[in-house]
Amino acid sequence: MKTMKEIVSQPESHKLAAEVFFDITADAVRLISKKNRRRMYFVGCGSSYYIAMGLSEQVKRISKGVVSSTCLSGSEIMLGLSSVESDSLVVGISRSGESSETVAALEKCRGIKNVECISLTCGSGSKIISHSDAHIVLDFIEEDSVVMTNSFTTMSFVASAMIRQILAPGLVKEYLEVIPLSTEKTVEQSGKIIEKLDLNALSSFVFLGYNEYLAAAFEGTIKVIETSLANSNAFQTLEYRHGPISTVNPSTLVCVLPGVRSSKEEHALLRDVADKGGKTICISGNPIDHNCSIVTDYKMEDYGDWFLRAIPMQLIGVKRAEVHGINPDSPVNLTRVVRL
Repeated sequence: MKTMKEIVSQPESHKLAAEVFFDITADAVRLISKKNRRRMYFVGCGSSYYIAMGLSEQVKRISKGVVSSTCLSGSEIMLGLSSVESDSLVVGISRSGESSETVAALEKCRGIKNVECISLTCGSGSKIISHSDAHIVLDFIEEDSVVMTNSFTTMSFVASAMIRQILAPGLVKEYLEVIPLSTEKTVEQSGKIIEKLDLNALSSFVFLGYNEYLAAAFEGTIKVIETSLANSNAFQTLEYRHGPISTVNPSTLVCVLPGVRSSKEEHALLRDVADKGGKTICISGNPIDHNCSIVTDYKMEDYGDWFLRAIPMQLIGVKRAEVHGINPDSPVNLTRVVRL
């Protein structure tokens, strides 16, 4: 199964990404450093939109609010529903580099005064590059599957590291060393925990978090939908009590991705779900007192493991597909690239 192979290959991909990081980001770093922009936009579609969401939060966090950052879908810009301000930097994200809305968005942005564009893609020679002033190409990621797994986390890792190199250069060396180790631990632990789940008895999946972890939760939601056609939703953690918790039953699995400041309250939400009969998983950076916990083993408090927390959800989707006789390599109604 291609999709499963790509999921379990993520530790090796992240090791390679760390090795080539300074080479593949050099042009983009020079452009950003030279212009010293104080406003950034991250643009993408589908899974790449959730990369954009996570990266936008990382910029605000790592810059301590000095740099303003917004995430937009490619279609928002293409259709004129949202606009980009002058004197800004736009980062367009597309695995293939061919997604019509994102390509159109960058083409439109380059016509705005003093706006420069960077593309983040795995597609060497793709359309998005021709509409960029600098590009970051991860052509070592050869992902054949329709759904994004390895490409999602590896592009997120490289861009999160670049954010540190530009805004907090003292953090980047350790980050490049830590993430591949955390990836290995996350894949290993996720496999063990998910094997224990009765995925045949689960029909509803909910993923909860805040900020960067909410971006990962949204990615988990579409991953489960794409691969296994299951009912899946994402919310800010405590918002789950404000209505959606009414649907909890023994066939519900709720996964919480707790943050540092909010962990106590988020763990309490897990207990509420369990009391109502639902199944629960906690995906955290450090070990916690929970009987079904997946640990990324990421000790820093800068949400830098945000994309790693999508890995358990990737596995949940693929494993549930297997149980129900669905082929995640051929998801229903989907193509690898959306072209309009």
